[in-house]
Amino acid sequence: MPKSMTGTGRVLVLCAAWLAAGPGMVCAEDDAGGVKIGDRAPAVLEKLGEPSGRLSMGGRQTWMYSGFSVILEDGQVVDVPGLSPPVTERAAVPAAGFRRPRNPAGGELNLERRSEAPVDARDMPVLMEMIRTRRGLELARAVDRCIGPEAVPAIPLLIPLLGDTTGFTVTTYMGGGKISEGTTTMGQLAADALGTMGLPAWHPCVERLRQGTPFERANVAVALMRLWKNFNATDRSFPTLLVEVFRSPVMEADKPALQAKARMAALLEGMDSPEALAALHQAMSNPDVWLNDTVVRILGRRRKAASIPFLAKQFLGHADAAFRERAGEALEAYKDPAAARAAMGGLTRPEAEMRRITARILGAVKEASMVPPLLRLLRDRDLEVRREALRGLGRIESPDSILPLIEVVKDEPDEWMSQNAASYLNGLVMTNRDPEVVQALGSGLRHRDAKRRVRLTDLAGRTGAPELYEPLARLAREDREPEVRRTAMMHLDRFDDPGKAAVFLECLAEERDERVRGTAMQVVKYGSLRDRQVEILLGILRGRDADRAREAAFILDELHRVNRHPEVLDVLIKTLTHEDAGVRERAESILCREADIPRFGAQGKEFGGDPEKWRTWWRDHGIVWP
Repeated sequence: MPKSMTGTGRVLVLCAAWLAAGPGMVCAEDDAGGVKIGDRAPAVLEKLGEPSGRLSMGGRQTWMYSGFSVILEDGQVVDVPGLSPPVTERAAVPAAGFRRPRNPAGGELNLERRSEAPVDARDMPVLMEMIRTRRGLELARAVDRCIGPEAVPAIPLLIPLLGDTTGFTVTTYMGGGKISEGTTTMGQLAADALGTMGLPAWHPCVERLRQGTPFERANVAVALMRLWKNFNATDRSFPTLLVEVFRSPVMEADKPALQAKARMAALLEGMDSPEALAALHQAMSNPDVWLNDTVVRILGRRRKAASIPFLAKQFLGHADAAFRERAGEALEAYKDPAAARAAMGGLTRPEAEMRRITARILGAVKEASMVPPLLRLLRDRDLEVRREALRGLGRIESPDSILPLIEVVKDEPDEWMSQNAASYLNGLVMTNRDPEVVQALGSGLRHRDAKRRVRLTDLAGRTGAPELYEPLARLAREDREPEVRRTAMMHLDRFDDPGKAAVFLECLAEERDERVRGTAMQVVKYGSLRDRQVEILLGILRGRDADRAREAAFILDELHRVNRHPEVLDVLIKTLTHEDAGVRERAESILCREADIPRFGAQGKEFGGDPEKWRTWWRDHGIVWP
């Protein structure tokens, strides 16, 4: 290790190398695979392959291999830690863990990609020699490193590789971790490299675009598109040339040619020109499913009005159900009334899937004009069609859908639809006093199903219509389901009726369900009955139920308002003789605090619950109550 490196740096590098190699690391002389001091980075990659990990520190890079590591500075090997003596001249021995390509002529080979940094000009001679002489994975690694203007000398060597169909799996790393994995070919690697080299690669690629095989043309088109956008955007002839090649008969000669044409279609997506759009429309007439599917996805992303008739034709007329769904998804992405009108033919199709997709297209528009056809689909015989129509109505939120949705809550056999229709209605019925809406909800309060009665009670309460107060008050008192009583009790607070205090008092005094009682207590504490809460709470204290009396006494203690109510004194004094100790202690605590006197002690036993004796005692002690 170089002496210029600090002690801490040396320790960190060695630790990193040890961690990468594992606890069984052994530093054998032959493990370096023939790497020697002064070798450049491409030579290291050629001898050892891609490292299992990289560490950058102080301008240096440490490449980790199984059993050892290699330190490079400015792209040159400066040390191989752990080897003694240092590696200088040694016969090349394949490093442990480095696999030679098993199928150099083709097939799936693993290509690890760790950087897309421009190549160093000093490395180009080695890379070009590798491109001339190597095959398989080693050739792919060399091509993959030809990035940037410094790689221009390799253009004549890369052009012939554009038609190479050798397959690879590509694993891309960044920051020490794997970020993606996919497949590629030698021709695609060459196209990616050429696309980074600038204008010197332009004319050789254009020549190949005119004359190559469909596979070559697709690869060249990728390189030219990148060159055009980054280096030659002023060239107005390239879009026309690309469209011309895309439309040429050679691109439809066989199945591989159609696959190459589908790749070129993705490039036309980036061209905002009428010619490119017309070429995509023309491609939809080809029966190839893969090409059609690619074009449909592109048109759905572009959302051009001129494409709607072509997409609608495919949606309504294509023989393949999966493709019809793709075309429907593209029309849905428009979220436009014109796209919805073009798809209306799907409403009457015998296939349930077509009606379902049409409902989805209509619901995406979010316009009131889409409500009537969606309401018709609410009565469809297919459950999934009805559900999709309901989702669409929920997105549109039109007042015209209120009454039909109430009927769904009441009568739809599917529980999911009933529940979601009620959810969509929550905002629509808020403060809605329309007589038809009030009548529809009022009739639903007698529904036999408890769950639906709860939903309809909730919706009726949200309207705040005075006509619904009495039915809700009756439900709060008499319904056999606690959840219905609780929901009705929660919404009674919206109504301005003089009798609602009595309903809450009755509930707090007699209700056996804890949740219903808790809801009523919350309304009394924080709702519109706050001005009468002392009256209600004192009414509870007069009762003999210990649990309710403790709750009421506790709330009274929180309010700090008891000294302003004329009945408080008598009720609290009588509460001192309550059979429940908790109630007695709470009442005594309130009286002591409000009267500012110590605990009553003997007087409590002597006076008991006689208010007159207490008043006389307080008067004699100078205590004045209202």
